[in-house]
Amino acid sequence: MVKALVPASVVDLNAEPGLCALASGSPIVCLRSAGGKHARPWNSPRHVGPVAQGRWDPHLPDPSGELSRQDRGVQYWATSVKGAFAEFFQRRGNPRRGEPPGVINRRRNAPTLVVCSTIADALLVDLCGDYRSEPASRFRPSRGLRERCRRLARLLYEAYPHTHGLQYPSALLPQEQCIALWERGTFVLPPVPALHRPLSDPAFDVLVTNLAADLAT
Repeated sequence: MVKALVPASVVDLNAEPGLCALASGSPIVCLRSAGGKHARPWNSPRHVGPVAQGRWDPHLPDPSGELSRQDRGVQYWATSVKGAFAEFFQRRGNPRRGEPPGVINRRRNAPTLVVCSTIADALLVDLCGDYRSEPASRFRPSRGLRERCRRLARLLYEAYPHTHGLQYPSALLPQEQCIALWERGTFVLPPVPALHRPLSDPAFDVLVTNLAADLAT
């Protein structure tokens, strides 16, 4: 029982999370950092963690507090372009620089837009679903502290070994569905994406302007 595994101080579940299918052929979108210390190929999970901005990282924390490379890995995807932008850029606002959450910096760490369709079925732990539609049992850890979400991600990763990731509502735009795809779920990714293009490309000028306005409201 997941309810028994999750400490009461983290979240009080009225029911276990459900499961949902990510069907083969489903379009998914992500923004990835092609530069910076965590740069990696577009279809490779991040095995180093947990990192401070990784809300649903399933990695086991090192007792020393240092980041460690481990078998567990994660990639963050969304089911829409807006959701991918919301998740990526809400983590990169910097109030100390006068940069609020949602700001779109098209050059720092070379953000790159990736779009593809899955090539196999995947099974996800569903943190949207009934929890969104029933206020009495609503489950919105995305609005809580990141460490609470990471703790829950670790528990769900272990409690549901036959699943391939989590589906969860975006912290910035709760109506957008996002996916934390674990390393055991990367088989759903195609060899080549439909789109892989740096966000600095002028072709994205209008898209970025429109999405910046959406994220600012």
